[in-house]
Amino acid sequence: MFIIPGNRDSRNLGYESFEEIISERSWKLSIGEHFSVIGLDSSSPDIDEGNIGRPQQEWLDYQLDYCVINSKFSVVALHHHIIPIPRTGRERNILTDAGHSSNFNYA
Repeated sequence: MFIIPGNRDSRNLGYESFEEIISERSWKLSIGEHFSVIGLDSSSPDIDEGNIGRPQQEWLDYQLDYCVINSKFSVVALHHHIIPIPRTGRERNILTDAGHSSNFNYA
């Protein structure tokens, strides 16, 4: 099981206690020699929109570069939508800084 925080995990001081009670908010897990899962914290305290932030983007860039150099297939997991999904009611719960993530290849 992979656990990443969502917007409701950051409500009512949950943001401060997530790591203490559950696990790290951002992480990388290598599975075998050729597969990695990278979990990002896209939550922000007491708001619905997500945000990765510059330090986490730089960390993600480093992790993805490492995966490419070492021929690892990587999956990035986060709670918020990277792009809006029209006509689904999910136009609001997106990353506010999604355009800043330069190394995403959408498949």
